[in-house]
Amino acid sequence: QEALQASQTEIRSSLLWTGLMAFLIVLVAFGGGYFFGQRSGWDTGHADGYQKARNQEAAASWANTPSGQRAYGLDQLGSLDMLALCKGDGWTMERQKGRTVCFPKLDAKGNLSGWYIP
Repeated sequence: QEALQASQTEIRSSLLWTGLMAFLIVLVAFGGGYFFGQRSGWDTGHADGYQKARNQEAAASWANTPSGQRAYGLDQLGSLDMLALCKGDGWTMERQKGRTVCFPKLDAKGNLSGWYIP
């Protein structure tokens, strides 16, 4: 009877020890995964942010050039979209040599329209 009770106690103790060790291994694995995942995410986010900042610096630099100022002036007058999308009255797009070209065409009254220049 005592031997049976001692073996049951030993089995319980062994199962408890095994369960505790498995729990600790899982806890360490989750902690390591979180640490390395967060570090990788931080590095990726930092690199993406740096690239976006570089792109914005380049855009801001271009905006201060004479071409950028002209484009801004066209946009302020509402003419930039008309120019870029070839949407003015009497203007039509055609494909030539694999590229899109915008051409003026006379309307039914023989008038030709354009866009405002800053």
